[in-house]
Amino acid sequence: VKLARTDALIRWSLVAGLAYGLALATKFSAAPLIIPIIVALLLRWRKLGLVSSLASFLLTIVITTVTFLIAMPYALLDRVNFVQQLSAQGDLARGYLDLPYVRQFAGTIPYLYEIQNMLLWGMGVVLGLAAFAGLLWLCWRVWKRNVLLWLVVLSWVLVYSAITGSFYVKFMRYMLPVYPFLALMAAALLLALLQRGKAVTQPSQRRIATILPMLAIALVLLGTMFQGLALLNVYSQPNTRIQASQWIYNHVKPGSVLTYEQWDDPLPVTLGSHTPDIYQQATYAGANGQQQTGLDLYGDDTTEKARQLSNLLPTIDVITMATDRLDKSIPRLPSRYPLTIHYYQLLFSGQLRLRASLCVTIPIHIRPGSSFKNCWMACSCLRPVRIFLE
Repeated sequence: VKLARTDALIRWSLVAGLAYGLALATKFSAAPLIIPIIVALLLRWRKLGLVSSLASFLLTIVITTVTFLIAMPYALLDRVNFVQQLSAQGDLARGYLDLPYVRQFAGTIPYLYEIQNMLLWGMGVVLGLAAFAGLLWLCWRVWKRNVLLWLVVLSWVLVYSAITGSFYVKFMRYMLPVYPFLALMAAALLLALLQRGKAVTQPSQRRIATILPMLAIALVLLGTMFQGLALLNVYSQPNTRIQASQWIYNHVKPGSVLTYEQWDDPLPVTLGSHTPDIYQQATYAGANGQQQTGLDLYGDDTTEKARQLSNLLPTIDVITMATDRLDKSIPRLPSRYPLTIHYYQLLFSGQLRLRASLCVTIPIHIRPGSSFKNCWMACSCLRPVRIFLE
């Protein structure tokens, strides 16, 4: 925005180049930041001409390049490996690399999945709705050429969201760079409503036109504070893995045979004088002939996998599931995992000799306290820890 309207063109070109270079060195997904820089200089071109805008752009690019190479020297010193790693991360984000920990995104809908996460877990429902309303309102105002400077911010939010929202991999953190600007848009909309209400001349209408925006502002502030405090409850208590580990030490006799799901955390963890070595981990020969621990449920369904499960399950006393990552993602790939899906159906219905003995959750509310459920069907929170005991 400063680039578009400042008289200190050189100073803000240096600042823009420095910030852009550091952003690229930190995370290459910041590359779309070039768009708002170009938009700002195009707005400047409309007012002050081509020469100053072009000079500012060239200076910004030079400073960006120098800053990037200083902050990320391996882009030059080991450029082949650098490019290969960037390419690999890009392939992962687009779903071209088949790694187990991203299969949780199978079947998710681009853009809608991110919006759902932003509303439920990221910004919160109230602030999120206000932010999206502000986004639409500002798009309309820019279209009407009322507030062209907002085009600088909108170009970043829209371009980055369009690119990142299309990815197969949809970790919530990918959308964090647009959160501050969406919050600004919510504030801009609420402030505009308040100012419009104060501009009403008729006393009877003015009171209503002023009170409603103030109520909306209070609702956004209080709703966001409430959700923040409720989420804080999750982090104000011992981790569910810690609580589940304590339960295991108290209720599972030493020498019992335990197993877990690969690509998740084994339980129990060490707690004070209690160590996991008082239990046995179920082992079996892997495809390479070496002894493995943990159920390889993300492995492709084959006759060998079926044989391993049928031989291993009768020897197990306890199955620990540190999260629901696997049993939530595997059913989204029915053609790939028919055997594993059937295994989960048998496990959750109690037909595998093991019963659901514990589910540890931390509810999202202000009142502190964890929930201990004795039935898997009662688990409804994010990432519950479950233990199946003989």
